[in-house]
Amino acid sequence: MEDLKEFGEPLEFWEYFYEITRIPRCSTLEDKIREYIKKEAEKLGFQTEVDAIENLVVRIPSNRDSEGNKLGVVLQSHMDMVCEKNENVQHDFSNDPLKLKTIEIDNEKWLTAE
Repeated sequence: MEDLKEFGEPLEFWEYFYEITRIPRCSTLEDKIREYIKKEAEKLGFQTEVDAIENLVVRIPSNRDSEGNKLGVVLQSHMDMVCEKNENVQHDFSNDPLKLKTIEIDNEKWLTAE
């Protein structure tokens, strides 16, 4: 993989992004990505919980405003990805990490999957 620094800051974003591209995660097969996110969140000291239908909840302590009120934000995201490819592409979404490449469009670099 190319040097991720060329894609901007913060570099940690791109490091996590790259790690996530290494983890196969088709719909209904999210166990590995769920465990990765859970482990990384716990390393940062955050509380985690997996509910009965395997949603992962990560609790990050909130800040307080000047009056002492807790400020909260709820973010929601999918852990899976659409596992589709062109007919001429050899890729096993159950086992293979994504192969990344850089393309240029209108003098801007874009990071894409092959």
